[in-house]
Amino acid sequence: MRKTFASFMAVVSAVAAFGVAAGPAAADDPNTTEYNINPTPANNFFHGQRCETQPALGVLGIESAWGAYVDGCTSNPVRCWNDPVPAGSIVHYCTVRIETSFDTETHYRFQVTQNARLWITDIRGDVRWRDFSCSGVDSCSITETVPELSFHESVAVQCNGQDIKEIVRPNGDHVGNWAHNSCSVSIKEPPLG
Repeated sequence: MRKTFASFMAVVSAVAAFGVAAGPAAADDPNTTEYNINPTPANNFFHGQRCETQPALGVLGIESAWGAYVDGCTSNPVRCWNDPVPAGSIVHYCTVRIETSFDTETHYRFQVTQNARLWITDIRGDVRWRDFSCSGVDSCSITETVPELSFHESVAVQCNGQDIKEIVRPNGDHVGNWAHNSCSVSIKEPPLG
């Protein structure tokens, strides 16, 4: 876990220092698909990034998981007011929304959990984070809105450390299930004042 954290911190520092796109964290699924979230009335004009993994069968005993661990993904970072702000305008913060989900392909009524971490990098490269989690039967999701992203800070969400419980049939066969992760981070700038 320390190696994963150190690898992710190196990526976050590179993003802050050079403005480059974040690469995947060490525990991320290498077959992740990235999407843009475009502002529309349906999403209340939030815009951002989403990553999604392909369905995968979890692995027992990885990352201290209580069941079968399924790798997640890390979204590309989004910056509060990346565009130049008109002269005389005052911007204090952007509102951040994270939405994550973990879902099994076949609903056997397995217990599932998902962990998510919201990474916030300020203009100096200092990093802070907030952790979220969910649990459920066959699927679970997290939706949080937080007004704490300051002017020119960037934000990314990492959702991994997910696991699906495995059951053992009376004949000794292990029954697992395919599952996938999705995590998104989006921001909304306040009206310029």
